[in-house]
Amino acid sequence: MCRITSLVSIVFWLSALCPSSLPAQQTHPPRGKMDEPLRPQYHFTPPTNWNNDPNGLIYYQGEYHLFYQYYPDSMRWGPMHWGHAVSSDMLHWKDLPIALYPDSLGYIYSGSAVVDQDNTSGFGTKQHQAMVAIFTYHDPRTNIESQAVAYSTDKGRTWTKYKDNPVIANPGLRDFRDPKVRWYAPLKKWIMVVSCHDHVSFYSSADLKHWMRESNFGKDAGAHAGVWECPDLFPLKADRNGETRWVLTVNCGGGPSGTRGTQYFIGSFDGHTFTAGDRKTRWLEAGPDEYAGVTWGNTPGRTVFLGWLDNWPAARADKPAYRWRGGMTMPMELQVRETASGDEFLTKEPVTEITKLETPVFSRKALPLKKGTWAKTFSRNELSSSRISLSEDAPGFSVVTLSLGNDAGEHLDITYDEIRHRLTIDRTQADEKDFQATSPRMHTVGLADDVKGCHLTVYYDRSVVEVFAGNGRYLTTDLVFPQQPYDRLQVSERSDHGNSGPLRLGVSAIRSVWR
Repeated sequence: MCRITSLVSIVFWLSALCPSSLPAQQTHPPRGKMDEPLRPQYHFTPPTNWNNDPNGLIYYQGEYHLFYQYYPDSMRWGPMHWGHAVSSDMLHWKDLPIALYPDSLGYIYSGSAVVDQDNTSGFGTKQHQAMVAIFTYHDPRTNIESQAVAYSTDKGRTWTKYKDNPVIANPGLRDFRDPKVRWYAPLKKWIMVVSCHDHVSFYSSADLKHWMRESNFGKDAGAHAGVWECPDLFPLKADRNGETRWVLTVNCGGGPSGTRGTQYFIGSFDGHTFTAGDRKTRWLEAGPDEYAGVTWGNTPGRTVFLGWLDNWPAARADKPAYRWRGGMTMPMELQVRETASGDEFLTKEPVTEITKLETPVFSRKALPLKKGTWAKTFSRNELSSSRISLSEDAPGFSVVTLSLGNDAGEHLDITYDEIRHRLTIDRTQADEKDFQATSPRMHTVGLADDVKGCHLTVYYDRSVVEVFAGNGRYLTTDLVFPQQPYDRLQVSERSDHGNSGPLRLGVSAIRSVWR
């Protein structure tokens, strides 16, 4: 959670000194039609006002819980609350009352949630298991951060803050936040990974109340162009040998597109110390508009990642007139893959639940490219929220560009360059330039030499474009704000050697989750 202070924040904190001044539990404003021109239709967005980091992602009794950084009173960042929504499929969301409000200890910054199945904390009962939130208190007077807990015994509908908060006092660090907690079965204890400015620390606990520091990681590994934030630690099975790998993700500056991003390390964890397989910097996301991503807890058999659909500092820039700010990426399942030379990496694939919303609207096994170009205009409902797949039957030596455009002359260009092994996203003419003045208008992703052939999957959702390449090895997320929805699709190809295979194109409309 990025720290921001302002006069309005201090005023809010002073009002919180008096418990009677705290707002009563409330629901969100009615969502209304949810059909504004730029409102994503299959990505989560808050009903109104500001949101950033996903928090407390947990699956429990048929519900995926999404808590998130939320300021209900403004389109600008302010005193942080935990907003709350639930879903049966990570796509259709039901708003619940705000879960956690700021109080005399500070704002409610990012964190995580667990289900205390064995009642190690004593917060629950045999009949009613406790869901426990572990979060950061940020005191705006001093900028001191500490870790705290709250619990619910009614499936997250109401919350009680622990009377002896904070459970971990600040150890003398300016940045000490964003705890992610999971149960470590081999040693029967809870493990927390928490951000500590330029590294992460691991803590352990038997009861979620009393914590002991175990180890540190990261001062001499990975990217360090900014504070490390929103860490996560989780196991994954390697695809080649089935052995367990532990993955540590950390959000920080220095990402591939020049903005902040989500980096990761693959290694091992013994309940005390994380050991990275190497010190390489790997990025989960190569675009400018995803940040603060973490995974859902308590999802046996799958690991699902969700990120904030925006980024600093662009999130604070003026955007087109609408009544919400921010949102969430598409939920994505993560897996560990390995190259022929033994280098391991993460792949990202949209959760399979999205296919239930898809309706095919166009398919062509071999595009008729006249002078290297093909184009088609679709209806708004066919393209404005859609999945587009473009691939070639056989790798060649070509440059393929997929363009989304409209009658206003705006266009977003996605170029796959097999000659130079790179993927380029060009937003130079995608919308009114001022909307993205603080993030790069064009960015390029270098592709590994063993990635062969053009295989792109593009998810377009009114103001969101997510591009998957290399069978999920590469991902970019970009926000666009066209004056009218893109309804024109164009494909062009330039082959230097004349031996590219036919280009296959498929388009599926994705129906709105708000209808």
